[in-house]
Amino acid sequence: MKGLLILLTILLLVPLLLLGTILLAPSIALPPLANLWLVESGIQVKSLEGVHLGWRETSASGVQFDAQGMLVDVGDVGLSYRLRQLLTGKLNGITIDTVSVTPRTTEAATGPGDRVLEELLAPLSGLPLTSLSVGELRYKGNPELTAELSVTTAPLQLSGRLTSAENASQALAFSLQETAPRQFTGNLTATTAEEELLSADLEATVQNDDLNVVLETNLNLDVLQAVPDLASFLEGVAVDSGPLRLDSRLRLQSLSSEPSLAELDLTLDNALSSARVAWQQAESSLSALLTLPLQITGSSGTNLQNLSLLLNRMAGQVTFNSGTASLQSDLTAEQLELSCPELPVCNLTLTADLAIAEWQAGPVSGNAARLTGPYTLAIDGAVTRLSSPSISLNLPEIRIDDQVAAAEIQLRNLLVDLPGQTLSSDFATTRLDPGIEGLTLNNPGLEGRLTAGSTALSADLTLNLNNRLQATLQIEQALADGSPGNGSAKLTLQNYVFTDSFNLASLVSYAGLDLDLVAGSLDGDATINWQPGDDGNWRLSGPLHVALNEVSGIVADSFFVGLDTELRAGITDGPGLASDGLLDATLATVDVGLPLNRIDWRYGFDTRAGLYNLRDLHTDLLGGSLQIADFQYDINASQNRLQVALVNLDLATIVALANYPNLQVSGAISGYIPLLIAPGGITVEQGLVSALNPGGSIRYTANSTAIGNAGLELINQALSNYQFDNLDSEVSYDENGELEMAVHLKGRNPEFEDGRRINLNVTISDNIPTLLESLQAGRVITERLEQRLNSQ
Repeated sequence: MKGLLILLTILLLVPLLLLGTILLAPSIALPPLANLWLVESGIQVKSLEGVHLGWRETSASGVQFDAQGMLVDVGDVGLSYRLRQLLTGKLNGITIDTVSVTPRTTEAATGPGDRVLEELLAPLSGLPLTSLSVGELRYKGNPELTAELSVTTAPLQLSGRLTSAENASQALAFSLQETAPRQFTGNLTATTAEEELLSADLEATVQNDDLNVVLETNLNLDVLQAVPDLASFLEGVAVDSGPLRLDSRLRLQSLSSEPSLAELDLTLDNALSSARVAWQQAESSLSALLTLPLQITGSSGTNLQNLSLLLNRMAGQVTFNSGTASLQSDLTAEQLELSCPELPVCNLTLTADLAIAEWQAGPVSGNAARLTGPYTLAIDGAVTRLSSPSISLNLPEIRIDDQVAAAEIQLRNLLVDLPGQTLSSDFATTRLDPGIEGLTLNNPGLEGRLTAGSTALSADLTLNLNNRLQATLQIEQALADGSPGNGSAKLTLQNYVFTDSFNLASLVSYAGLDLDLVAGSLDGDATINWQPGDDGNWRLSGPLHVALNEVSGIVADSFFVGLDTELRAGITDGPGLASDGLLDATLATVDVGLPLNRIDWRYGFDTRAGLYNLRDLHTDLLGGSLQIADFQYDINASQNRLQVALVNLDLATIVALANYPNLQVSGAISGYIPLLIAPGGITVEQGLVSALNPGGSIRYTANSTAIGNAGLELINQALSNYQFDNLDSEVSYDENGELEMAVHLKGRNPEFEDGRRINLNVTISDNIPTLLESLQAGRVITERLEQRLNSQ
């Protein structure tokens, strides 16, 4: 009996002692009891301070526990309950003033890494309480976050407000409710400075370790531009789209271990089905009107790296304006793919078609251009580069003043460094038309490399004609504050040898200029320097050199052989050319019907002033020579005068041109022909030609006796052996080419009337162009030229 009494006493004392321990030292007694109670929730209490116990509520000034591998410090916590709830293992509610959550290292974590998302959510639904309220929750990870949190169970509901430690003015408010096991609905609202950035309704489903989310989001882009973190990025950018809606569907998998984005579908739209994005900086502006909706799909690798987004098609209109350039176009971009192997390293690839309606760059403009090709935009932090292996640029109209040129260009290896403001590209034309009326280039091609930076632009170009003639052009252009400054261009024409097969006509032709070069060689070079003047006009300078060596060819119905000259000149403002003093030239032969041989002369010019000088010209002509001492042609003058000297022309040679077999003439003449050059044509007034001592002779044998015409019979007899000692003539020539020569002869025929003196007056008139044509009639120019070349 006594033993039974002792046992009962012990049984009564143990609960009393336990109750006493809880009441007298709760900080020691409650943690083990709480851990027994919370073991299924994966929560372990480490310490408990400032505990106050009551029949309906309990409070503590501090609690530290380990939850799912995170160390949690709680300040000022209060528990409310009823005795009946305690007996069933539940609390009415918990209110917490502050919570600090510190992520543990992988080694220190207590093992949630191998638990799937569904297992991690289970403790929330099974929390032994009705509600949980947290005034301030601080997450001391990266990034650091601050939140307000409210949790209720049965069903599970979570709501709160999340802010970043770096920018407390930005916040994300959320509200989630479990509508079925592992299925949630709710909404999100993002604000900055109390203004709403976006609001979204969401649906989420958890299955094992995957999360499926559907979002319907309303965006406020006007407020988005006011976000400090985006303000510098969006500086100068304005978006006019009306309210935007973003529908999103995504699936995240393996969230508790190596999270990845398995599926992503985004659709951006608004009621207007369009959005306008404008950019303005200084005098430049860029506007793009995008056609909505835009649809984006994507995925990522583990830990959300290797992000890949695909936008199948984007269309819209682009307008660009600056102080000297403008562009209006339609834009179509396809297969836009964004891949980010490791943020912030990303590559954007796309194929774009820019149909340009109008464009203008300084004095150059055009319509209906097209730019197509694949592009890659590489982003690595602050470094952004645009590149393309090949781009097609079609310019059917390049207008400069009244000239309209055209070109099709293939750009290769394009590279644009946006932060460094540099550009480089190789290029080649597949079509090139200079647009000069009457000028035809045979199979022209232009290729080279273009590089540009923030301070300079350079280009190395090669021009080919019919894959034979080649010229190189090097351009250097300085840039100052975005405006062109001093620059230079060096042109080099490689030595080209003309032949019958590779003549000038195989390279180029010009309507109105009937010219072909078939022999000899040509080379040259030029340097053009330019700089802006204070008056807004450009100042030009630089040397020009062209060498013609033994050049022969055909001009209209005439030919020339053996032209030699070195043209040296300077480029002047205007623009214009001015020769370096007087230049020498020689020509073996010119045949215009009358053969001119061994021609040499000196020449000079100033195209800006309209002055052309000819000096010391000498050529063999008709057994004698033709000479011009000095002549200056002023293109601005109403008329110009030229004195042509005829020296020792052989009369026999002159008469032979007329092909009169019954007429033989001997002697020589000299004189001068004053030419008057005016817009209406060339005229001659009072030209004088006279015979040289000792005179000459005329022998004319009539085909038949002029029976019945005593005067004509007398003339035939007098000219049968007429010896003249004096011959004077007056020459006139009008704009129509009519030549009139009044010839006065004084002499005698020893065999007629005892040799008495006879004076003859003869008027000769003819059309010189017609005469020259008759002299050229029946001959083949190319054969005559070939014969002459073979004789050289």
